[in-house]
Amino acid sequence: MFSGYSERELDEGRYLVWGRKVETPDKCSLWQAIRAALDFAVLGRFNQLLPSAAPLRSSRNQVLRLFSDRYTRTDFAEQLAEVHINETGTAEVTGFPTLGLPW
Repeated sequence: MFSGYSERELDEGRYLVWGRKVETPDKCSLWQAIRAALDFAVLGRFNQLLPSAAPLRSSRNQVLRLFSDRYTRTDFAEQLAEVHINETGTAEVTGFPTLGLPW
């Protein structure tokens, strides 16, 4: 899972639920249920001023949080990116560019 929220914000129910009002205690319970189903998550807001080469994280303030023993940190390889330029000149970037986007 990728979330722009920190783990603390999620734990405290300080996040938005799209489409309806959910009270904080219910959001805390919801997050605990989601978390129980996760193997890992990347948490924290993207900050383009803090590019990262760390696996799955595009900015240094983001954290990779392991919630199960299914994976270890060594399962996540270095960051790679591919740039495809099609016939019309449109560029498509896939992966995790470590130095930001080229434009």
